[in-house]
Amino acid sequence: MSLPADVVAKSRKPRHPACCSHGHEADEESGRQCDEQRRQRHPLAPPQQIRHEEEQKRLEFLTAQRADLTSARLSLQQAIREIDTTARELFATTFVQVRENFRKIFMTLFGGGECDLRLENPESPLEGDIEIHAAPRGKRTSITNELRLVFAAVVLEYASRRRHARAVG
Repeated sequence: MSLPADVVAKSRKPRHPACCSHGHEADEESGRQCDEQRRQRHPLAPPQQIRHEEEQKRLEFLTAQRADLTSARLSLQQAIREIDTTARELFATTFVQVRENFRKIFMTLFGGGECDLRLENPESPLEGDIEIHAAPRGKRTSITNELRLVFAAVVLEYASRRRHARAVG
């Protein structure tokens, strides 16, 4: 059985990838038409079509979820920066007030001496320790460092409560 001459000639003729079934050179529009014709002639089997549609929906869902997560991450990073700034400002204000109260109360209770509250790392006040320096005037040698620290802690607690009472009242 031999093929007609025009069919053999068309099969040998180089075609554009987006050509139609008739072997004509195609522009972009006719390429779309040819693709549509091909889909109509060779549709996906129903189970494959359903799976393709499900996969397409899943891809769209995951793409939307990724965009939401990216947006949420950026929003959280901004919130963290704002909270950090606010915490630093509030800590600095509170630290100054407690430090002043500590000095006043210490001087009143001990009749002088030296006392101070210092930040271990002033550049990162929220991450460092607070150092307490307390040396009452005319201290007796029987008072140990631990006892001085207990007194200083009591004064510090009172000073911080006094600051809180002012803020509330």
